[in-house]
Amino acid sequence: TLDASVQDATLTRKHNYVQKFLDWASGERLRPNDVLPANETVLCNYAATFAGRTAGGTARAHISAIKGWTLHKGQPWLGGERLNSVLNGVERRAPPSSFRPPRAPVKESYLAFLHTDLDLDGTDGKEFAIVAAADLMFFGQLRAGEVLPKSPDTACYDLESYLESPTMANQTHKERALFSSPAPRPAETEAKPRLSLPRHLLPAQSLQWRNTSGSIVLAQETLSLHIATQQANYTV
Repeated sequence: TLDASVQDATLTRKHNYVQKFLDWASGERLRPNDVLPANETVLCNYAATFAGRTAGGTARAHISAIKGWTLHKGQPWLGGERLNSVLNGVERRAPPSSFRPPRAPVKESYLAFLHTDLDLDGTDGKEFAIVAAADLMFFGQLRAGEVLPKSPDTACYDLESYLESPTMANQTHKERALFSSPAPRPAETEAKPRLSLPRHLLPAQSLQWRNTSGSIVLAQETLSLHIATQQANYTV
């Protein structure tokens, strides 16, 4: 029952973390009763092996998996303040490669520029697809990979694989609805509905268009964000 409460990928990762701890304990020639439950000295020694090699969050994730495994086996958790101090030290000694610069924020003003700069009163389906994707990702707090296909090949496009959160994958209720919200448009067009389509119509009727030869074209991953970023660069 506990295993079913988390995603398969999460469960596999935690099992791998525990196995890594067991392999380390075997290499240290620890006895079984030194491993389950592991005393704080053992836990501190193991946590220290991450110093200078990984981010602090990675070390904490490994220790958390060991804690969950220990409690699941009905044993007491013996980690305490010393272990927490070691983990803090691991975090301070994290290698530079474990830090990434923060992503530039996508601002509502960028969407306003898209709505203004693109011709949304014409018949260019590509421009409608760009705006639909950009609005959907911004107001739905979605990543491009959750909305846009990775391949331009329509034969490889599975509509049902999009707009479905990983946390909902094992739940029976998977339907979603999208409702319109105030759009960053000029005042004279603000009354027009921006995006109000049920899940089964997205992105099939919003994020694809016909090109000049009449062929269906899919908005590939990163297309709208790339264009939005490029357009926004002209405003700063």
